[in-house]
Amino acid sequence: MGPDRTPDSGDPAAVSAPPTTPPAPLAAGDYVFTLNRFGRDVSVIPARAPFREERRIALRTPRGSRPQGMAVDGASGTLYVSFPDENLVVAYGFNGAERARAVVNGWVSSLALDHGRRLLAAPYGGGVEFLDAVTLRPRARVATGSARVGAYDVAIDAAAGVAAVSHSLSDEIALVSLDDFRVTARIPTDAYPAGLRVSGGTVYVSARDADRLAAFRISDGSRLFSVATGNGPNSLDVDAASNRVLVGNDLGGEVSLLDGGTGAELARWSLGHAIPDVALDPTGVLLFVCDSGSDRVDALDAATGARVASIPSGDFPVLLRAVRIP
Repeated sequence: MGPDRTPDSGDPAAVSAPPTTPPAPLAAGDYVFTLNRFGRDVSVIPARAPFREERRIALRTPRGSRPQGMAVDGASGTLYVSFPDENLVVAYGFNGAERARAVVNGWVSSLALDHGRRLLAAPYGGGVEFLDAVTLRPRARVATGSARVGAYDVAIDAAAGVAAVSHSLSDEIALVSLDDFRVTARIPTDAYPAGLRVSGGTVYVSARDADRLAAFRISDGSRLFSVATGNGPNSLDVDAASNRVLVGNDLGGEVSLLDGGTGAELARWSLGHAIPDVALDPTGVLLFVCDSGSDRVDALDAATGARVASIPSGDFPVLLRAVRIP
């Protein structure tokens, strides 16, 4: 097959592209969005049998760089993706059409949405940028540390009105008020804080270099516990209903199931591959796990660790977001 030809009135060999029909809207239900870094696209997988990719959303930028961060809004049908090499954040519809884009101040590693219709972008240089979720116009920027703190992840406690930012290079978490855009606390953590989740007034953080999971009270920053996990914990998710935390031990190829109140390990499941990210489905029944080396996503029973499905995705899946589409 020869090279693709782009229609161009100045190229006599150009062939007009046939009209394309936009994909139908995604049906209501629970889905897992999978960011495929090397494929530069996002796989959309229904969180139910038969567990097959339903859609692939191509991510196009001026320089064709690889994506890094992702957030998904099921209600508005919007996918947000950051491209650090271009200092760019782009909003796409679930049909793949670009809705908005913004140049941000730094290498954005993580994105999150709050209920005030704002998108939070965490630049690696230390800070949080608040963007309008529709237009991506900047609304505020809060410096959470120096250029060397290494902002890694951002998570939101909407009830408490707080965003948490992990600083992987300075071993701390910064708490930022969603109301008046100021840093309210800096909390020391174990070495190399990576993944963050907030639930019930508690912020949980996985410390990748220390092989530990810690929990802190958001109201006063006090440490509730710090416990050993497996090797290289990089990601986590929290089941608020059962108060359990699931930790993806990236280097050890294991998932740890912990009590969210005490940190006691309830189970550990070996998957035999690196685990860059994990995500619970909105019901808390299934845990989805990236298997980057095999270009697949595992679906596990969140209570027993039994593998329910191994789902083909795109090239090198590294990030998961589970959402409900009304």
